[in-house]
This record gives sequence, C-alpha cells and structure tokens, in this order.
Amino acid sequence: PCYNAYIQLGLHYQTLGRVTRAIQAFERAAEIDSAAYVPYSDLGSLYRDLKVYDKAEEYLRKALSILPNNPSVYTKLFELYFYDLKHPPHIMGPFFEEALQNTGHDANIARLFGFYLEKINDPWAALDIWQAILQQEPKNPIVISKVDQLKKQVEATK
Repeated sequence: PCYNAYIQLGLHYQTLGRVTRAIQAFERAAEIDSAAYVPYSDLGSLYRDLKVYDKAEEYLRKALSILPNNPSVYTKLFELYFYDLKHPPHIMGPFFEEALQNTGHDANIARLFGFYLEKINDPWAALDIWQAILQQEPKNPIVISKVDQLKKQVEATK
C-alpha cells in the first residue's frame, strides 16, 4: 500500500463529494505513515465541512503535533475557531501567540492576526501588527495603505 496513492485517492473522492470514501482514504494514508501531517490536515478539513467540529479540531491539532510550524494548518484552525466555533478574544489571543511563535512569525499568520483584530474592532492592536509587518515589508503598498487607514481610524477615536 502506497501512502501517496491513498492521499490522491482521498483528494479524488473529496472532489467528487464522496466524503466517506475520502475519509477512509486519508485514514488509511495516516495508518501507513503516521509521521505525515497531510492526512490529518485533510481529515480536519473534511470534518469541518461536515460540521463535526470536535473531530476537525482533533485532526488539525494532530497535524500540528507532527509539524508545529505549518502556517496552512494554523490557518485552517483559525477558520474553525473564528468562523465556526466563534471563539472569543481571550481564546483567540493565545491561539495567535502560539501560531506566531511556532511558525517563526510567519507573514501570512501575522496578516491573519491583523485581519482578525480588525474584524473584532481592535484597531489599536491591529495597527501594532500591521506596523510590525511594515517593518518587514517597507515598500509594500498594500501594507502601507493598511497602516495609514488604521492610523486614521485610531486617531478618529481619540
């Protein structure tokens, strides 16, 4: 049995909407190579689609236990926590601290954090994040615009 074949089979079944078969294929891939994060990440996505959020979190956390510096898995977990489970800021804050620390302050995770802070209407903290991103990307016009926009928003609240 080949790990890659089961991953491809799982993706094929997922594309066809045959979720039970996709789950079986990804579970088989995980059995063959329990040190690979991909089948667990894919299972997490499938269970999220099925709205079985506890299993989705379990599999995404399993993927992170194997590869803790993976920004794409943290992004999937963010989507689960924010959009589906609607976790409050006192849970999301530590989640982002963990994600930033484990990914070496990945730029996409930092952007996601800035986006999140804007969504929960915390322009002061969002400005801090976007200014930190600007330090890394001083010529990025999108980041420059975002910082300017947030500065105006913060100034308007004073």
